[in-house]
Amino acid sequence: MEISFFKFNLYITLLFVLIDLSISAVMREINNSNSTIYEQGLYSLQDEVEILTNQNFNKSIFGSERAWMVEFYSNWCGYCQRSAPIYKAFAVDVKNWNDLVGVGALDCANEENSPVCTYYGISKYPTFKYFPEQFMADSENLGIRLEADSHTNVSEHRRNLVTHMVKEQFEGRGKMLPNLKPFNYTDISKIFETQRGNPIYAFLIVQEPHDDVGASITMDFHEVKDIVVRYSYVNDTKLNKDLFPALYALEKGGILEFLSIPSAAREGFQMKISQYLMAKNVTVPKFSTSLNLSGNSTKPQSLNISDNEVQLREKIRQMGDVVFQVDFESVLRQSLKQEVGRVKEVTLEKLEALKKYISILEKYFPFGENGKKLLSKIKSDVFSNETVKGTSISKLVKDAEHPSQRVFSSSKQWLACRGSTPHSRGYPCGMWKLFHYLTVNVANCESMKKNSNPKVVLEAMHGYIKYFFGCEDCSNHFLEMAERRSLNKVASWNESILWLWRAHNEVNNRLSGDTTEDPEYPKVQFPTADHCPHCYEEDHSWNEAEVLSYLQTMYDNENIKYMGVDPQVLHLDMLPSSASISLQVANVYLVVSASLVLWSLRRG
Repeated sequence: MEISFFKFNLYITLLFVLIDLSISAVMREINNSNSTIYEQGLYSLQDEVEILTNQNFNKSIFGSERAWMVEFYSNWCGYCQRSAPIYKAFAVDVKNWNDLVGVGALDCANEENSPVCTYYGISKYPTFKYFPEQFMADSENLGIRLEADSHTNVSEHRRNLVTHMVKEQFEGRGKMLPNLKPFNYTDISKIFETQRGNPIYAFLIVQEPHDDVGASITMDFHEVKDIVVRYSYVNDTKLNKDLFPALYALEKGGILEFLSIPSAAREGFQMKISQYLMAKNVTVPKFSTSLNLSGNSTKPQSLNISDNEVQLREKIRQMGDVVFQVDFESVLRQSLKQEVGRVKEVTLEKLEALKKYISILEKYFPFGENGKKLLSKIKSDVFSNETVKGTSISKLVKDAEHPSQRVFSSSKQWLACRGSTPHSRGYPCGMWKLFHYLTVNVANCESMKKNSNPKVVLEAMHGYIKYFFGCEDCSNHFLEMAERRSLNKVASWNESILWLWRAHNEVNNRLSGDTTEDPEYPKVQFPTADHCPHCYEEDHSWNEAEVLSYLQTMYDNENIKYMGVDPQVLHLDMLPSSASISLQVANVYLVVSASLVLWSLRRG
């Protein structure tokens, strides 16, 4: 009977070992097959945006005969995803300027590009910078930041670019550009003297000072020989001040002619000048006026996924609301290497925020023995210096990723936070889960202590998102919400857990139906009635007592799932007693399983 019982346990043991190994193999296959897709970023070779990387950035920008406008973005950043179609449309809009101005983008979420993003001090996304021609970087010259916000559209991108090109010429640079400074002569015939070569036809645009149409049209027609395009402000000429914007044409030796434009927009000027020149048998450029330049984004396309990933995704769905060690380790890596690590010098308020964040992680992040040592080392460095270099923290984590260090129990990948599209979910999802986990487990450990601070996790989160979280639009939304929802007034540990839950659901509600939403994981109110029917009253309002209980169970340290981890890195004596049986089995029996099977069969 004892042998039969032993054989039964042995078969169950081996079954779990095989399941764990099978899942790990599937995850390796999935990540290998999709790695190039995930590294591609938000732009492709089919776009007019030039893709910059750590390998080609200096070669493209340094000493270039062209000026450059570059977007530094992060592929997981929701605002970056939302604004990418606008930037693509902008690149089409100024395609005719390409010989003078490059439009590029670099993905800071791709770890290979970290040296560039760190050197240029990029810690918020998206960041747009202008690099003049013949640019050479040094500590005092890292490009000119262009203003852009959540309302930036194609026209505003163009206006930002033109404004800086004009400024360049006033400062004695931009010599490869056509003359973009305003024309302020009272003698209109002098317009022919303000352009290189021997132009025959001249066009003068009269506009308001804040308008960019004149400089834009000058750029639009810069390749056309025999013409000069200039602009002047409405108060700087003797022309009709009551009609503007306006267009005038002048043939050398001829009489100034007023041209009626079909619209006051840039396209109206393009059309009228083109018609005038074609009537003179002058070849004109083709413009992108027929293209959709609205910048409206489309729903992200799903990945071409294997049957194995479909099965894995379905298995995770069936598990319900769960948290995985794999996701926690992935979010920690990205946080410390690619966000904290991008800040050149952490001082003052940023340093205080980092101290709070690292202190919480060092004490409560679910790590093995070597992982705890890593966080303890980072904490020691942060608390013993008045200035901390982000690169030093990034290097510590990067060195710890080497398999020989046995710090991380899995490669960087996502399970519960894996999206169905290349850039959905992932890091933001992991960050939410990590802070939910921390609110619950810090409360479990600290709530009975005297003078404990129930806001400690929320304060750490607030400081981290304010100073280190890369998506600037997301950060601003969170900070506004924290003030409006009175984060500073949270007075109990349970309220801390519920405050974050309410905040998360507010974000889900705001992003529901957004173009950045994962089509297979829509933004719904959490938890759903399917997963927690008792969390809802009969009138569909929340039963917050049940919600609290649900959150305390879901994010409890005892309920972390260890699918896909290396059990020899997460030592069993560091794990909770109810950890996954597959992990325990793998750790205890994996080495001897083959010999035990043979022994059992021979005894059979």
